[in-house]
Amino acid sequence: MEMEDQVKIYKMIQNGNINVRRGGVYKLRLNFSELSDKKRAWEDLHSLRQDKASVVREDTADAIGSAFLHIPDKDQAWEDLIQLTQDRDNYVRKHAVSALGLILPYVPNNQQVWQKLHRFTYDNDKFLRLGAAKALGLSFPYITHLRHYEFKPPSVDRTIFKICSTHS
Repeated sequence: MEMEDQVKIYKMIQNGNINVRRGGVYKLRLNFSELSDKKRAWEDLHSLRQDKASVVREDTADAIGSAFLHIPDKDQAWEDLIQLTQDRDNYVRKHAVSALGLILPYVPNNQQVWQKLHRFTYDNDKFLRLGAAKALGLSFPYITHLRHYEFKPPSVDRTIFKICSTHS
């Protein structure tokens, strides 16, 4: 992607209109791996986690999860997602927890991600439980693979059953 395209995205995320900012986040999400200045793109995403509009923060959580492999500061991206799981908005929390399922294969401490996801399955907040269910679905191939090699998580089947039974 050309630098001038990235400048257009930057202008979009600086726009006062929520929908234009959302469009910019969407473009960052779709094109992150092809952007020439990933450091700048990451700084933009990092700043958007505090956007005044909750829908922009939701989209930012999704974008961080999708772009995680290409983000230069994975430690900060992890911290940003964890921060967003504590957002005041239910949907932001749900999207942030869901994004954890996308990053599982790319974080050095898979155990920490698994523990967070497992804890969210038992949370009183139904939005966190829904996000955890989605994250488990997204990360299931990695959980079952890692189960035999790196750690032994509690039964995934039992965890999924717990999530489903609390929504009945």
